Amino acid sequence: MPRILITGFEPFDGRTGNASWVAVSALVADMADSEVIAVELPVVWGKPKDLLLSAIEENSPELILSMGEGKPGSFQLESLAHNTRKSRPDNNDCLPASALVEQAGVDKISSSVNLQKVRELLVKKAIPAEVSTDAGGFLCEETLYLLESFCMDLPTVEAVMFVHLPPLGTELIFKNQLRQCDAELLLEFSLDVFAIVTTLHEMKLLLSESAN
Repeated sequence: MPRILITGFEPFDGRTGNASWVAVSALVADMADSEVIAVELPVVWGKPKDLLLSAIEENSPELILSMGEGKPGSFQLESLAHNTRKSRPDNNDCLPASALVEQAGVDKISSSVNLQKVRELLVKKAIPAEVSTDAGGFLCEETLYLLESFCMDLPTVEAVMFVHLPPLGTELIFKNQLRQCDAELLLEFSLDVFAIVTTLHEMKLLLSESAN
């Protein structure tokens, strides 16, 4: 199995939990594998970069699976990273210092992963998944843009995938049942998407055409 870095976020907007970190924590605890490394990211403008670079430098992951909390009802596979930040307060009640994630960066970066194939396999499991082109402009967008930049520039990182999860406590149709987005469902989803990503990687089918 390849070495994989998995990231999630701390709670934000006054919430008591974040589905992404609940999912990451549950997955890492269930797998108990030294090849799977977890990092919790702060919802603070500019802070993810150093944490991500440090984790990559220390662990040399081949794949990075990053998760954030998004809209109710489905899992959003983010296909496009924009070099932009919304004027939105972070957890320190601060606005971004710049409207760009990277001053000298390109406007946008397409996903390094074949997300249509990932979605197809998720839908076969009756998991509501969609490919999205709008990562939201908040810390999830910043993180996605940074990670895809690292994927292009750092030799160890082969592919990056970012998934927005439904918020904790919301309801959705999951595997043909009305379920609540709780720790049990998030672990089930995480195990499924982890298996899909690692299998596609092993079969050399994970990368998008633009990344090949």
